[in-house]
Amino acid sequence: MAMASRLPCFPSGRPSPPAGRSPARREENTMEEELKKLGLKVNHHERNIKFLKSELNAVEEACVDLGNGAAKNIEDEGIAAASSTTTTVWTSTAAHSTFFSFAAGTTITVKLGNYHSSVAAVANNDTSAQESEQLTIQSILDKDKTAAGIICQLKIRHYLLASKMPLMKDILGFVATLGKVNDDNLSRILSEYLGMDNMLALVCKTYDSVKDLEKYDKSGIIDKSSGIHGLGRTVGKVLDGRFTVFCLENLRPFSDVVNIDDPQRKLILQRPRLPGGESPPGFLDFAVNMIHLEQAHMSCLTASGHGLRETLFYSLFSHLQVYKTRADIESSLPWISDGAISLDGGILRPDGSFCLGDSQNLEVKFAVSRSVSSLPEDITDMEEQVKLKNWEKERLLEDMKREEDLLNQVKELYSKQKHELMGYLTQPAITQTAHGSPTVRSPATPGSNPFGAKPSHMR
Repeated sequence: MAMASRLPCFPSGRPSPPAGRSPARREENTMEEELKKLGLKVNHHERNIKFLKSELNAVEEACVDLGNGAAKNIEDEGIAAASSTTTTVWTSTAAHSTFFSFAAGTTITVKLGNYHSSVAAVANNDTSAQESEQLTIQSILDKDKTAAGIICQLKIRHYLLASKMPLMKDILGFVATLGKVNDDNLSRILSEYLGMDNMLALVCKTYDSVKDLEKYDKSGIIDKSSGIHGLGRTVGKVLDGRFTVFCLENLRPFSDVVNIDDPQRKLILQRPRLPGGESPPGFLDFAVNMIHLEQAHMSCLTASGHGLRETLFYSLFSHLQVYKTRADIESSLPWISDGAISLDGGILRPDGSFCLGDSQNLEVKFAVSRSVSSLPEDITDMEEQVKLKNWEKERLLEDMKREEDLLNQVKELYSKQKHELMGYLTQPAITQTAHGSPTVRSPATPGSNPFGAKPSHMR
């Protein structure tokens, strides 16, 4: 009887039920919550796809407008424009075509054909390309006490000797000789903007060649018998003063999109836009894209695959804008962030300072090449916009493909989870209990002895 007195007392003779919901109900709620989360994910991806489709439609409509506007502009310029199921636009440079395809039913083809210098945005003068190159080289040779003058003498007047010097092999040239422009005024103002030190700067591919240009003793004193100082002695010249060297692999390259379909690999930069969408009056282009690179220099790539435009000239000019006149710069100040120059001599530095007074006519200038075509700014603008829209559409299609893949994955999980929940809800109650904890049997059940009390005959 002592054992019996220890048994717990229940008002109805049954144990109290556990606090909270039953295990079966908790599992059901968990499955419902997971299903709800998956449903929210499905809605999220569907909204993303709907948004991307609307953006894609907007891009395609913009492309149609560009095609129609370009055809009208070209027709106004007196150039033949053909149209059929696609819009064909003739722009510049012979024997080259670039195609930009958009979504089904919307294709814009931009063909680059002959374009006469009479409709160029910037007027040309009569200086021949060959004479201009010779003038640039001669002006460097005249600077015979500079690093550029010494290297230039070795390459031109002592070619055999220079070809055997390891130091000379990695020197690509000088800033003044690595690019050309299509106009004397542009050549003069760009040269003045950079200054003589930059125009005469040496350009090397690797840092090892930079180190070879100048050696020092243990005290940090320049060794005048080695490097470029030693080269100067071989031609009877003594280097005077400091000199600038650009190392392509050490320059921070342009990190955005390069137009790989353009033979010149110009940079795709966001042109300044007035509230109505048009470019400011007198805007011609960005200086970095107005430099023409010879084919031999187009192959000068760093180990990471960046060319002279993305490294050297982007480092020198960045987003420098080129306008026709000073008045154009003045009226466009709100849209200028990295400086501007004008063909009539205006210079606005990137730091916001203005260069006033008489222009400096530097002896060393970029060579002027008549083979460098210059498109009217409206056609150039149209061509760049089409290329940009093509790139934008490709990115949208990639985003849509990724969202559709994610949507399919989530839908599959949702369907599976829903099937499991429906199967669970339709199971018999005893099976649902089996999914939870074991059933607690009442001590009043006949034949049960849940508390371990011994029968009276065993005491």
